[in-house]
Amino acid sequence: MYKKLIVILVILTTLYGCTKDDICPEGTVTTPLLIINFKDNANPTLLKDVDSLTVETNYDSSVLVYSQVTTDSISISLRPGEETTEYRFIKYAGESNEVIDIYSFSYDHTNIYINRACGFKATYSNLSAEKIDTNSNNWITNTQIIKTTVEDETEAHITFFH
Repeated sequence: MYKKLIVILVILTTLYGCTKDDICPEGTVTTPLLIINFKDNANPTLLKDVDSLTVETNYDSSVLVYSQVTTDSISISLRPGEETTEYRFIKYAGESNEVIDIYSFSYDHTNIYINRACGFKATYSNLSAEKIDTNSNNWITNTQIIKTTVEDETEAHITFFH
């Protein structure tokens, strides 16, 4: 008798323990990613694929974001709660012709409350990008900030020319 009562109590608690407010609905806009397009330096209106692109954070405990992909655009996260984020953009990683460009992205961040289930999202303003290593062997030749605010992922925020 007690076992049946405990089973019924567990089932009722499970069914009524969560409410609609406890689950963040799919499609809710959360913290946006930084969108970077790669364009042809010779013809700046055309997108240009980067061959064998690897992207990783530039910290002691590096995090691999992309590994040897061929693409003309990427989405990377900025660190909420911080004012800068650094990434290494590596072309031909691990090969004899490997080239590394390191960029620091600076920004102001604002936390916006969404709701109880989703919590907060960060938005970024005053975005800037600075090349940290300025050796003569860089593969990214120029940078253009398209949007200084990162509030959504509908279009590119930065263009790298190569």
